[in-house]
Amino acid sequence: KCQRLREELNSCEWTPHEWDTIRDVCREHVVLQIGLVQAETDLQKRRMSTWENPDEEPEYDHKGRVIVNPDTQAQFENYETLKRFLDANTKIVWELGDEIQARVLSGVENALSLAIKTPAGMVALVEAVECYESAADEFRRVHGGVDPTKQHNLDDHNSFMTG
Repeated sequence: KCQRLREELNSCEWTPHEWDTIRDVCREHVVLQIGLVQAETDLQKRRMSTWENPDEEPEYDHKGRVIVNPDTQAQFENYETLKRFLDANTKIVWELGDEIQARVLSGVENALSLAIKTPAGMVALVEAVECYESAADEFRRVHGGVDPTKQHNLDDHNSFMTG
């Protein structure tokens, strides 16, 4: 999906519908971000429920393996596999976000010209920025916020648009 969004983002450059496409790509990107942040949060909660004392990190043997009973070991290995999968996909989605950010910021730099020459483009640019702000607000409202210490915090990544 990220590759398709990246292709849409790049193919629309210097076309009459550039800003409408950027707005649409932003909307889809926000959905991907929220899904990944929610999946990471849920995975972390599940991981913490695996150990009897969630405040303690597991013990490791000399090979770096967690010392636990076999059932918990299998759950931990499943967690590690899912975590690697999520991390790889999160990296791809956040890189797409960086590309979107560069495109949006280029529009902001030329906002006066854009507003005069293409008022609908200016509206689309504003809507692209607003979709990140409203998504972050909605996520905080529904999920009670995101742990600010997390590596992939929706608010941190979108702060260029919302702050």
